[in-house]
Amino acid sequence: MKSLLYFFLFSITICFYIIPAIQSQCEENQQLSLLHLKKSLIFDSSVSSKLIFWNSSVDCCSWVGVTCSAKGRVVGLDISGEFISSSIDSSSSLFHLQHLQSLNLACNDFNGSQIPAAIGKLTNLKYLNLSSAEFFGQIPIEISKLTRLVILDISENFSIRGPLRLQKPNLSMLVQNLTQLTELYLDVVQILAEGIEWCQAITSSLPNLRVLSLSDCALSGPFHESLAELQSLSVVRLANNRFFAPVPGFFANFPNLTSLSLCNSQLQGTFPDEILQVPSLQAIDITNNLELHGSLPQFSKNNSLRSLVVRETNFSGLLPESIGNLRQLSTIDISGCDFTGSIPRSVGNLTQLVQLKMSGNKFDGPIDSIHWENLINLLYLALDSNLLNGRIPTSIFSPPLLEELLLSHNQFSGQVPKISNISSKSLNNLDLSRNNLEGPISASLLYLRGLRQLNLSSNNFSGFPFIGPQQLENVKDIDLSHNSLLICSNVSNSSSSTFLQIEILNLSSNKLRTFPHMLRNLSRLYHLDLSENQMQGKIPKWIWGVGSLQHLNVSCNSLVTVEAPSLNSASFVSELDLHLNQFQGQIPIFLPFATYLDYSRNHFSSSIPIDIGTSINSISFISLSRNKLYGTIPESICNISSYLEVLDLSHNSLSGLVPECLTTMDISSVLNLRGNNLTGTIPDTFLEDCSLIKNAGAK
Repeated sequence: MKSLLYFFLFSITICFYIIPAIQSQCEENQQLSLLHLKKSLIFDSSVSSKLIFWNSSVDCCSWVGVTCSAKGRVVGLDISGEFISSSIDSSSSLFHLQHLQSLNLACNDFNGSQIPAAIGKLTNLKYLNLSSAEFFGQIPIEISKLTRLVILDISENFSIRGPLRLQKPNLSMLVQNLTQLTELYLDVVQILAEGIEWCQAITSSLPNLRVLSLSDCALSGPFHESLAELQSLSVVRLANNRFFAPVPGFFANFPNLTSLSLCNSQLQGTFPDEILQVPSLQAIDITNNLELHGSLPQFSKNNSLRSLVVRETNFSGLLPESIGNLRQLSTIDISGCDFTGSIPRSVGNLTQLVQLKMSGNKFDGPIDSIHWENLINLLYLALDSNLLNGRIPTSIFSPPLLEELLLSHNQFSGQVPKISNISSKSLNNLDLSRNNLEGPISASLLYLRGLRQLNLSSNNFSGFPFIGPQQLENVKDIDLSHNSLLICSNVSNSSSSTFLQIEILNLSSNKLRTFPHMLRNLSRLYHLDLSENQMQGKIPKWIWGVGSLQHLNVSCNSLVTVEAPSLNSASFVSELDLHLNQFQGQIPIFLPFATYLDYSRNHFSSSIPIDIGTSINSISFISLSRNKLYGTIPESICNISSYLEVLDLSHNSLSGLVPECLTTMDISSVLNLRGNNLTGTIPDTFLEDCSLIKNAGAK
């Protein structure tokens, strides 16, 4: 979409270059036609920047979006982005403007109507932009009458009724007379043509074409050799088609090629590496072509590449040290390939880099010899899911504009480096998870004052500096799970922690033995996971009043009792997971907003509360399985049966008759009553699918 916007703005620039604004007196009939056009259109006046200012008291040549010739004739009309929400047909006064050379109706909603055939009357048009205008149906053959067109853009028209079509007439018939075209944009138009058909249609009629943009047009391959004749081609966009063919080497012979996009097009074979060496090439995107093999060639110093994207292909081999010659590169994305070896030191020479994405390869070795501090424009660095090892260098935190740093799923070891207070203040996402990092986490991490997401899970950390003179004051999501944390803080009312903005905190799979008191100060916390620790004793009463707590998981511990919140305090917890602890006694039913309760695999020994259906009447998941419950299933369960998706009461000592409402539950629900002494009838339709209904006790 960004590239489309680029081309759109580029085209507009050309439009006004062709037709310079001239201040003159507008012809009366021209002004009346424009006023009739405005009256016929429905548009949002609150956001209009053009139509809203058109009125008869001002000469139309002064109106925004209108360009006139020296004789007062309207030669340019731009009402793009006016939030028009009505159709337009051949009777429109628009088509009375016979002198128009430029017409831009882009970025509106013409209500799924067809492009009016009367467009063919505007035979002086050099520039026509109908992109993203919600037109539908067949592109009219009348456009082929616009023989003076230089730029034609009918791209990105996809209304609620579907995309535009170009079948009868077909592509060949549309462009056969448009011999002056230099730019053609038909993205998302359903052309449905094989390689020899669409290639020859273009080359036989458009010898001067510089921009060919036919992405997502249901084109197929193979590419026909006739395309090689278009020696003026500069921009080629053929993404999201189904070529099932190799990339032809003749693309390397286009002397002015600047941009090539072939992503998601079922390309096969080996990519010609000479294309990457075209001196004029600035951007290439061949993303998501899993059957496309290739490697990166040696790069010369006169290379113009600014964006290199080969993500999700079968590219492999080593990264050449000469990649450091691409001094204009702003984007490298080679994620999801099969590159091996070390990351070249010369990457540190790419001072214009904004995005460096190398995730999901087999890069190995250390990265501490790279001068990361030189990448002063870097915003996004992703080296995750590789085989990188050694220590994480301090310099990797140095790029001043860095916003995301992803180093997870590697083999880094040692401690998190000490970060100076001059390190990146823009970093908002740091992911060091699934490495071999250890020791207490350095308090210098708190210098990253802009941090919002922090993932240190699946390492061997033993401590985290939750308190101190400086805090991660903006962090909202912290994952410290699967480490060896013993305790977070012994401070019960530390004012230094009161401004923590944490909303999601995951401390599961550590060695915590108590509920950390610092939780009391997390005023915005709504998701807390303390599962798989070593906590014993009770769930304290104060936990229910922490922040805006909605999701609490304390499963897989050794907890015994639950302290309910005070009668005069409300708890908004909706999801509570207590499974696999040692809870005893009465089932705790005190959360009026509960939608998910898992109390399974404990030692609760009581009857099911008789008012359970009124206490938690919006529950969708409840599991009380593998406890020591006895008595009957209360009839009040019928109050919630319509909301229930899962009801698991299995492996208890329940007896008596199954309430009738449970026998009529939606068969998409899961009902598990087996391992009890219940009686009653479960319909055969439930019993036919054992993955949904599991019951051995009911008869």
